[in-house]
Amino acid sequence: MSVVPPIELVDVEKVLLSIAPKDEDGQPVVTGPFTWTVDAAAVLSLQVEADGLSAWAISGIPGIAVVSVSDGTLTDTIQVTVKTGAPSSLNLSAGTPVHE
Repeated sequence: MSVVPPIELVDVEKVLLSIAPKDEDGQPVVTGPFTWTVDAAAVLSLQVEADGLSAWAISGIPGIAVVSVSDGTLTDTIQVTVKTGAPSSLNLSAGTPVHE
C-alpha cells in the first residue's frame, strides 16, 4: 500500500484517479481485475474506465470520502474532501410589498 496524499475538490469538479501497478523490481505489470469503491456515495461517485486502471472521481455534496482500489490482494486508498464552491451569482430578489 502506498501513501497517497488527500485531495480537495469543489462541488462542481471531478478528477481522474489512476493506478500504475508494478512488481517488486519496479517493472509495470497488469494483474487485475481491479475493484474501485467509495465509502460515501453522496459525496463522491466513481466512473471507472474500461481498462480498470483509472476512474473519474466526481464530486457530489460537501463532505469527505475515501476511494479504494484493489486487485484482491493489494489495496490503495485516497481521501477526497469535497467543498462548496465560491458563489457564482447573488440572486437578489424582492418580496411582495406590504403595508407599513
